[in-house]
Amino acid sequence: MNKPIQLISALGVGMAFILSPITAHAEDVEQKTAEMEKQINELQEHVEELQKQVEDLQERVTTLEPITIKQSQEAGDLFEAEPIGNWTIRENWLSLEKGMMKEQVAKLLGEAELARVMPYGHVWFYKNGYIMFDHMGRVERWSDPF
Repeated sequence: MNKPIQLISALGVGMAFILSPITAHAEDVEQKTAEMEKQINELQEHVEELQKQVEDLQERVTTLEPITIKQSQEAGDLFEAEPIGNWTIRENWLSLEKGMMKEQVAKLLGEAELARVMPYGHVWFYKNGYIMFDHMGRVERWSDPF
C-alpha cells in the first residue's frame, strides 16, 4: 500500500473512532427524546381525561345541588344560626378554635348563609368560607373567607 492511501485509511479509522461516541450519543439523545415525547403524549391524554372528569362532575353538581337543597328544605335539614356575631370581621375568624361549640361560633360569626346537615356532621356556609362541625356540634375545621 502506498503512503497516501495508508494515511487516508488511518484517518478514516481515526475519524470513525472519534465519531463513534458522538454517533452513540446522538442515538441516545434521539431515544431519550422519543421516550420524553411518549411521556408528554401520555400526560396530555391524562390531563384531557381529568378535564373531562371535572366537566362531568361540575355538570352533576349543577344538576344535583338544587335537588339536594330542595330535599333538605323539605326534610327540615336546613337550619339557621342565631344572628349574633359578624362573620365579615377577620379577627372573629382568627378567634375560632377546634372544638368550639356551635353557640360559641354563632356568637363570633353570626348567621350563616346556609347551614346543612351532612353525614359527617353540620356545615355552616358563609360567603367564600365554611365551618364544619362534628356530630357533637364541635368545630372540626374551617376555611375563612379572607
